[in-house]
Amino acid sequence: MKVKKVLKRRSRDLSFLRFQEVFATEKDCRDYLAAMKWSNGFHCEKCGHDKYYLVKKYHLYQCAQCKKQHSVTAGTLLHKTHLGLKQWFWAIYLVSRDKRGFSAVALKNALQVSYPTAWLLLHKIRTAMETKDRDYILDGIIVVDDAFFGGKTIGKKRGRGTEKQNYVIALSITQDHRPRFVKMKSVESMETENVEKALEEMVQGGSKLISDGHKSLINLKGYSHEVMIMSREKSVSKTLLKDIHIVISNAKASLLGTYHGVSKKHRQKYLNEYCYRFNRRFCEPQIFGKLVRACVIAKPFSFA
Repeated sequence: MKVKKVLKRRSRDLSFLRFQEVFATEKDCRDYLAAMKWSNGFHCEKCGHDKYYLVKKYHLYQCAQCKKQHSVTAGTLLHKTHLGLKQWFWAIYLVSRDKRGFSAVALKNALQVSYPTAWLLLHKIRTAMETKDRDYILDGIIVVDDAFFGGKTIGKKRGRGTEKQNYVIALSITQDHRPRFVKMKSVESMETENVEKALEEMVQGGSKLISDGHKSLINLKGYSHEVMIMSREKSVSKTLLKDIHIVISNAKASLLGTYHGVSKKHRQKYLNEYCYRFNRRFCEPQIFGKLVRACVIAKPFSFA
C-alpha cells in the first residue's frame, strides 16, 4: 500500500471536476480510506504483523500471519454502513465545500437518498467534527461572552432572563488582537458555577480573559480578567467585543439561514460544526481530507 503516494495525489485542492475524477469508483474511495486508517502502513489489530493479502471479492485486508481479516470501515463512523463509499465521500465533500453548512434536505436531493439517511449522515459528520475538536483547548488571551440561541420566546421576558438556551462563547485572539479559534458550550444558566465548568472544558487555566464585565464572568477563579466597555470611539475593546459579537451573529445566521432553526437536543452539535469551520477558515482546501480523517478516528454509532 503506497500510503504517502495515495494521500499526496488526492490531498490537493479538490474542485468539483477534480473530485469526480479522483474518486470516480468505490475502489478509489476505499484506497483513500485505507491510506487514512493505516497512515503508517498496515498493522494487524490482532498480532501486529505488517504484511497482508487483499481479498478482492470482499474488499478485505487479510493478515499474512494470523489470517485476521480487516475492513477499511471497521471501527470508524462508516462501520457497517449500507451506503456506498462514493455516497459517503460525496456527502463529506459537499459538507466541506459549503461555508454555511449543508442541510439534510439539500443532501437528500444531492445524493438521492431518504431524509432520515441524509440526516444521519450529517449527524455522523458533525460528530466527527466534534470528536476532532474536543481535545483542543484555547489558551493565551481569550475574549468571553454569552449568547442565547433558540426560537422566539413566548412572553415579554428578554435578555439573560429568557427561556432560550444559554451558551458561553470563548474566542482566542493573537497578540495583535486578531481572532484565532472559537468554542461554544451550552450552560443551564449564567451562574458562576455553570460558567466555570464550561470554561474548564474550553480554556486553559491561567489564561487571560476579556469580557464586558458580566458578574458571572468577572468572578471566575483561575484566570486573570480584564473588563472592556464598548464605546463610540475606536479602541481595542470595541474591536475585540465587536469580533466576538460578529462570531455570535454569524452562528445565529447559520442556524436560521441554512437549517431554519434546530432543536435544543441537537443545537450543540450544529454550533460545534460552526466552530469547526471557523477554526479552519484559513485551510479550506484541506477540509475534505481533514474530515475524512476525522470520520476514520471517530467511533461508530447507530441511528438509535
